[in-house]
Amino acid sequence: MSETFKYLSPEWAEEGLKRLKAQIPAEKMHNVTTSMSNIYTNCPGGGERYLFIGTEQGIFTRPA
Repeated sequence: MSETFKYLSPEWAEEGLKRLKAQIPAEKMHNVTTSMSNIYTNCPGGGERYLFIGTEQGIFTRPA
């Protein structure tokens, strides 16, 4: 069954983390510890949205 999620919503982030963990093993990430953040401006409905993704030893640890 296919679900849809509002882009950058907490539910979207939770589903994204689940999929990243299932599809990209730590070895494929070369066991790297890193983080990345994006800021989206002028979003529908106004305001800004933020996306932060982190890995520890190649394991995805958090989207927000």
